Amino acid sequence: ARLREQLAPAEQSLLVLRIDRRLSWDEVAEVMSTTEEPLDARAAAKRFQRVKDKLRALAEDAGLLHGR
Repeated sequence: ARLREQLAPAEQSLLVLRIDRRLSWDEVAEVMSTTEEPLDARAAAKRFQRVKDKLRALAEDAGLLHGR
């Protein structure tokens, strides 16, 4: 939870939609899309991967994980 708090609100929303609510990538993309920034399932999955990478780095910095 502490690591999630360090993420931007949009990144937190992405995690909630995909992990907590278990939405499909199409559903995540639909919820996260805006007129200014449309999002498809593939882009949502790529964004999710970047958030996971960021969380992993934050966890390593906090001493919760050891680097690979």
